[in-house]
Amino acid sequence: MMRMKCSRLLLAGLLVALSAGSCVKHAGPDHASGPDSLYSYEAIRDLSYSDPALALQRLDTAALLQAISPFYADYLRADILYSPLQQDDEAYRYALRAYGQTDSTTADEVRRMVILELLVRIAVIREDYLTGIRYASEGLRIAVAEGDLRAEANFLCRLGSCMLRTGQREAGYRNLQLGIASMEQSRSSDCLATLSLAYGELMCALSDDGRYDEAIRVGRKRESCLQRMADSPHQFPPGETDRQRAYLYAKMAHYLAADGCGEEAGQYAQRFRTTDFSRTPDGLMQLVEYYEASGNDAGLIGLYGGADYPDVADTLT
Repeated sequence: MMRMKCSRLLLAGLLVALSAGSCVKHAGPDHASGPDSLYSYEAIRDLSYSDPALALQRLDTAALLQAISPFYADYLRADILYSPLQQDDEAYRYALRAYGQTDSTTADEVRRMVILELLVRIAVIREDYLTGIRYASEGLRIAVAEGDLRAEANFLCRLGSCMLRTGQREAGYRNLQLGIASMEQSRSSDCLATLSLAYGELMCALSDDGRYDEAIRVGRKRESCLQRMADSPHQFPPGETDRQRAYLYAKMAHYLAADGCGEEAGQYAQRFRTTDFSRTPDGLMQLVEYYEASGNDAGLIGLYGGADYPDVADTLT
C-alpha cells in the first residue's frame, strides 16, 4: 500500500479541521449551557488548544451536569483525544460510540456527517485508509442527498486524501481538487479552515510526487487563505491559525529548498520561528525536512540534541 510521506504530526495538523472551522455544518451542541459557561461545548473546545487534559476533566463534569448531550460529549472527547493528545485508539473508541448514537433518519443526518468527518480523520492517522474511504463515501452520499455543498466539498477532499494514500493517484487528485475548487468558489468564511487544510493535503501529495514547483504554488494559495482567516470576522478557535501557519511555513521552507530556492526557503524558516507552535517540542521538529533539503547538518543535530552525538571523523558516520 502506498503511503504519503507526511509525518504523523504533520498529518494531525493537516487534518484537524476542528468544529469551528469545518465545512460540515454542526447542528449545535444541544443542552449546552451557553458560550460563556465553563462547561459549554464552545468553552471546552477552545480550552482544548491550550490545556487538553483540563478540557477532558471539564467535559466529564459537563456530561454529568448534562450541560452537553451524550453525542456531543463523546464527539468532543474523541476530537480532543485525536488531537492534540494523539491517543488514536481511545479517540476511535469514543468516535464509534458517538456514531452509534446516530441513526439513518433524515433528522439525524447532520450529526452523522459531523461524526463521519472525525472518523475519516482518525482513520487516516491510524493509516486505515480503506476505512477512511468508506466513511468519506458515506459522508459524501449524505451531503449530496442533503444538498449541502459545503459538506460535499469537504468529503470530496477527505475521499481524495484517502485515495492518494492507497495509490489511487488519479482519482485521489481529482476528488481533492474538485473539493478545493468548490470551496474556492464559496464566499463563506466557514470553509476557510478546511480549505487551508485541503491545500496542505494537496501540497503534501504533490511533493511526494516530486512536483515541488506545483506544491509551492498551492502553498502561496494557502498563505492567502490563512490571511483571509486572520481578516475574517468569523472567530476561529485560538491557536488554529497559528498552527496552520507554522505547518505552511515549514513545508514551504522544505519545498523551496528542494527546488533550489535557498534564500526564500530561509525566509520561510524564519517566518516559521515567529509562530507560537514553533516554540513547542513538536513544532521544532517540523524543520527536519527543511534542514535535510538544504543540507544543514548542524541544524539537524541541533534539533535532535548535539550532546547525544559523539565526535566522529569519517563522513559516513
